[in-house]
Amino acid sequence: MKPEDLLELDFRIEFPKFSLEISEKIALQGVTALVGESGAGKSTMLRVIAGIERSGQGTVRFRGRTWMDSEAGVFVPAYKRAVGIVFQEGRLFSHLDVRGNLNYGFRRNANRDGPNWDDVCQALDLEPLITRRVQKLSGGEQQRVALGRALVSAPSLLLLDEPLASLDSDSKDEIIPYLRRVILTFGIPAIYVTHSREELRTLVDNMLIVDKGRIVGRGSEMAGPGHRQLLKAVMGKPAGKGLAYCRIGDSKVLARHEHDVTEGSAVMLAFLDTDMTISTTHWPATFSAGRFSGSIAAVEPGNSDCEARVTAGTAGGQVRIAVYCVPEERSELIVGRDIEIAFVRPPHVMC
Repeated sequence: MKPEDLLELDFRIEFPKFSLEISEKIALQGVTALVGESGAGKSTMLRVIAGIERSGQGTVRFRGRTWMDSEAGVFVPAYKRAVGIVFQEGRLFSHLDVRGNLNYGFRRNANRDGPNWDDVCQALDLEPLITRRVQKLSGGEQQRVALGRALVSAPSLLLLDEPLASLDSDSKDEIIPYLRRVILTFGIPAIYVTHSREELRTLVDNMLIVDKGRIVGRGSEMAGPGHRQLLKAVMGKPAGKGLAYCRIGDSKVLARHEHDVTEGSAVMLAFLDTDMTISTTHWPATFSAGRFSGSIAAVEPGNSDCEARVTAGTAGGQVRIAVYCVPEERSELIVGRDIEIAFVRPPHVMC
């Protein structure tokens, strides 16, 4: 990849009982997850990228622009890096209402191109909250506002440090669709720290495994625009601006489209292996853009103990699915077993 498509990291930090040494090139497309045990160095890595942690020795380059070069004495401060950050706690200003918190982010956009105020409020349903005080918001609402504040600052990169970790299961169910929506709508590359398999399944395109201050593995190397898959479908009824239902066999899924397509036309759906997940039991409807039946044709190990590659036969053709699971769950992935397949992100319609 060209430098303008990459976040290039090559730095080291020494702490009294811990060292972080990172040498990695991260593609600036979709969502890259950092996974690993607590204390592995994931959050410190985000702080270096953001320009909050200044003690690193080495280089950080974003789209070919040097943000840090300790040998050359270059350090671009955090406020000049066009990075939007959402922390686990949200960190809203308690003395301001929702509008005031959003205004704080908006004043930091320095006239950069990015999501406008109205689009952000619409995508996150913030208008009904706009005059509310922070103390009157639920945990999920606070994280929506924190995400909105980051987006209206017109970031070139989103850093999300376990943004759902402090929420209960109901609040997580509420906010995950919003996260999917803004990632899809605004197309800003993101680096996402998480321990949650459900978040990996529903939000992530690529995965870096961090252990004891080092990147020790990668997942979903097949993800990316050069590795689209195709599935046969039939165009159905519109479902809103840029969305339509499509039929795969007897099932219906939600898909994105950019051009008018006649209902009943044969189409191809384009997607990545990380746009789908599978189940042998039942689905929480919140996480699904539609589901259809298939059967397991092959199972291969992934690039870590937490990943498997499943090939499944369906009414629309054969698909590959990146499945994140703990090793003991691997025994459920049996060749010939009937499964339910769900799109966790709507596929694209191709005529």
